Amino acid sequence: MQGYSSCRSADFLGRLPKVPLARRLNGLLSTKHRLQADGTTRALGERKAGRRSCLDLQIEKIGDLAVIECEGRVVRSEAAFKLRQAVTSLRNARIIVLDLSEVRAIEDGGLGMLLFLQRWAYSHDIQFKLFNPTRSVLDRLELVNSIAELKIATLHEMMELLANADRRYAVAA
Repeated sequence: MQGYSSCRSADFLGRLPKVPLARRLNGLLSTKHRLQADGTTRALGERKAGRRSCLDLQIEKIGDLAVIECEGRVVRSEAAFKLRQAVTSLRNARIIVLDLSEVRAIEDGGLGMLLFLQRWAYSHDIQFKLFNPTRSVLDRLELVNSIAELKIATLHEMMELLANADRRYAVAA
């Protein structure tokens, strides 16, 4: 799994080294969490003021399927360029899915980047799909008539993609 963060806050936390997994797991045990409907948990706590314009990305690869989990906002050009860097780094993938379920806002630069990435993927024979965009993202896509060009995967289609990728990956191993 790869992680990218575009947060550039004035506090010292952004400059600290990555915390080893064991210490992060211990920290989870001492933090209050809320159980989400999908069975995952979220830490309870207030958001930092410097995190409002951040876009965090996690990349999961299963065989030739890549899922980029996006969290935050795509409202500045640095977030859009970060998204471009993540997607275009996956040239060996056959299918790229952007999970937008945690994207709170997207502005013109982000919308333009989604259209650019759709065309880039098409020219590289890669399927490019969006998954589970929030209502605010869907509203912005509809407002600029971009929704017709972008493919939005349904839950059923996403489950099928994951099952097929996992099956192909198991056979290859």
